[in-house]
Amino acid sequence: WMWGRNTSGELASDKHPVCAYVPIYLSVPHPVVTISCGKEHSAAILSTGEVYTWGGGSYGKLGHGDSISRTYPKLVEGLFYKVISIGCANEHTIALTEAGEVFTWGFGAMGRLGLGSEYTTGSQVACSVPKMVTIEDAEICRVGAGGACSYAINKKKDMWAWGFNDDGQLGTLQSKNANISVKNNRPSLVMADDKTNLKVAEVSMGDRHTSFVTPSGDLYMCGKNDDSRLGFPPPHQTSSIRSPLLHPISKSYKIAKVYCGGLATIVIDICGQLIRWETPNGGAPDPTTKNYVSAQIVKFRGFEQPITEVGVGGTCGGHATCVNSLGEMWSWGKNNFGQKGLPPMSHGQNPSRVRLNKWETIEGAEEIKCGVYHGAALITSISYIFFQFIRDGNLEKVKLMIDRHWKKVLDASTKSNKDSPLHIACIHGRYGIIPDLLQTTLKTNDQNNTALHILAKLINTTIVDKDATDDEIKNKNEDYFKCLEAILQSGGAQSYIDYQNIDGDTALHIALRKGDDKMATMLIQSRASLNILNKKNEVALEYCDISLAYRYKSMTDIVDLQILCSDDELDFAEQLSQDLSEAFIYSSCSTDYTSDEKCAANMRIILYIVSNNGVFDLSARHNSLLQLAFTFNKPVFSIWKEKAKLPPDVEKVVFQRQLVDFSNTTNYNDAITQLSAPLKRLIYSYSIEKGISTEATANSGSQELGGSEEVFISYSAEDTEVAERVQAILVDEGIGCFMSRKTDAQHAVSCTVFLVILSAESCKDVSVRSEISLAENHSRPIIPIFKTNNLRLDASLAYTTANVPRFFLDPTSLSQLKYTVEVYK
Repeated sequence: WMWGRNTSGELASDKHPVCAYVPIYLSVPHPVVTISCGKEHSAAILSTGEVYTWGGGSYGKLGHGDSISRTYPKLVEGLFYKVISIGCANEHTIALTEAGEVFTWGFGAMGRLGLGSEYTTGSQVACSVPKMVTIEDAEICRVGAGGACSYAINKKKDMWAWGFNDDGQLGTLQSKNANISVKNNRPSLVMADDKTNLKVAEVSMGDRHTSFVTPSGDLYMCGKNDDSRLGFPPPHQTSSIRSPLLHPISKSYKIAKVYCGGLATIVIDICGQLIRWETPNGGAPDPTTKNYVSAQIVKFRGFEQPITEVGVGGTCGGHATCVNSLGEMWSWGKNNFGQKGLPPMSHGQNPSRVRLNKWETIEGAEEIKCGVYHGAALITSISYIFFQFIRDGNLEKVKLMIDRHWKKVLDASTKSNKDSPLHIACIHGRYGIIPDLLQTTLKTNDQNNTALHILAKLINTTIVDKDATDDEIKNKNEDYFKCLEAILQSGGAQSYIDYQNIDGDTALHIALRKGDDKMATMLIQSRASLNILNKKNEVALEYCDISLAYRYKSMTDIVDLQILCSDDELDFAEQLSQDLSEAFIYSSCSTDYTSDEKCAANMRIILYIVSNNGVFDLSARHNSLLQLAFTFNKPVFSIWKEKAKLPPDVEKVVFQRQLVDFSNTTNYNDAITQLSAPLKRLIYSYSIEKGISTEATANSGSQELGGSEEVFISYSAEDTEVAERVQAILVDEGIGCFMSRKTDAQHAVSCTVFLVILSAESCKDVSVRSEISLAENHSRPIIPIFKTNNLRLDASLAYTTANVPRFFLDPTSLSQLKYTVEVYK
């Protein structure tokens, strides 16, 4: 995986001409064994022992016999044996073969190639093919490079270094001539301060300094120190330390690994603690400490686990990346070209977790390398490679790995969110692979919103054009339906079929909006809900005509609304049912309240009609209703066809469950509108209560319900002046208000407290009565404010206001209003 700047092809990708802010997959012919990043180029050793290079080609540093930059990995020829070690620096590359031969190529100035004076100046300063470096009887086992320097280590842990040495960064004890820059154009032994060979177990070269770790875990450093990159305390405040000097940190820690960047040094001790010192503010000296920055153990979130690998960027890059024992990647520092592997504007010294995309994080990283503005992570685990073949849609390799490593790959899951291979396939739309993966058990995900992608994200994001003519799209469409059929037939995704995206749309919304009858039929037959509202307050069936909607509805045995009535009310009930269907509320009418329990079990809401015709048997009927409601856990509501004198034993319940009073309006259509709006919301709410998890509801929070407004004021048009007066009083006390005539009625159920201005006009206002019913049915506290002291209330309003505080328009009463609102809040 690679990320960062790509202007010279550093990432081997044509898709990101400037940079990649999140890691992208590097495609090479064989698995990568190790990788290295330079200033503008990269190199990798494959499992075959071959070396591939790519990126900026200036001075021939790619090793292909020219200076051409390449945006794809190309084999380096002429190395003869398998390569076991590789290193990239600013303008050159070094490699070691299994035969112990050291090769270099690229820019030869300052002696960095180790080929002698003939490659340091003149026409041969650029060496574009590998040339062998002579190190007699050395038995070299590792090589590397940094800045304009190179090194090699043998099996006895002796180290040779060559290249630019102005600041003593080679550690070869050469003194600097005042007029001539010091260059070692041939390998020289690194010497300790006592002029003995320094035994080196780990080494890292920065641009102008080098760090060495001995087999005993001591840290030695040399090179430029005027910007605190060495971290030596006084009296070692010279601009350069020209021979490896034992660092004082060795008194407190045993060092395992060391990493040098442009202006920073980071070490890992044997306990996996990350210790760093670096210049403040990206390299500005700190006069208060005379350039000395003490070493500190880094303690950030994600660093609780031992740190195993680190990469440090060059001078300009100003970034670092590390890996902990769980394989998690964290990065910090500058990010102007995405060198942290994080989205734009992710600057800062606090480490952040590196992600592949919205759902997945980098995991299982075993090696990290950072160039100046780009980086790479090597991951070798079988399960992670398997995941990548799925992401790439490589069906042949997926099947091959299932055959060879079936137990490992099919039981695999990502560490961060427990994604199974099936999750990964669905997220990336690899439809042709999914039926094969479904031969195993569908896995459950620890994070619910990711598990939903098993079905919902797949359908919701990638329904393709059913009339497409392009062969590729047709094939994708065919794979898509095979995939969907396999998932639905497995039964594993049934819980997620009604998943809603950020706009509140389900898969059925999208299918019907696109006119995809085949997809819609498949979803409905798999019991997708027809009653879920999106954020536009639309159910899916609103995207098709009435006749088609009824055909889809006939495929299910679910009834939105069961209208219960007496024989005399049946005509009215059937007319009501027909009118509600135009609002896509599907209902049936019945005069029998007890016989059809199957019907009762499959209906979502019970609505019964109150009228004088059924008054004598209402009590018995109501007992049956209550029994149905409790038995099947259904909400029960009432509408009034006309005013009726009710027996005391049912009067209270009827009032509580009232939605619309048809006897109180002269316009039947207005009453239907007043009824259908809350019913649609109730049907939607009922679906949510039944456990349908949605991205839309998870992201909407309180914003959709009104934000900071806490009080809903219901009033008639004639009482506007009074309502505004009450609003002003509450606003002065810092209490936000919804005004019923200026906002949607849904806020009557989303507010904390419901205020109603009661007057002769509002008591007859169907909108006010409906809002009161909604507030009651959603258990909102109702506070009445009486416009006059002698207002006569009907039985319903009398019951509503019987046991709550009453307020009037006199100053004394209104002054107490804010306290009552605060109590209810």
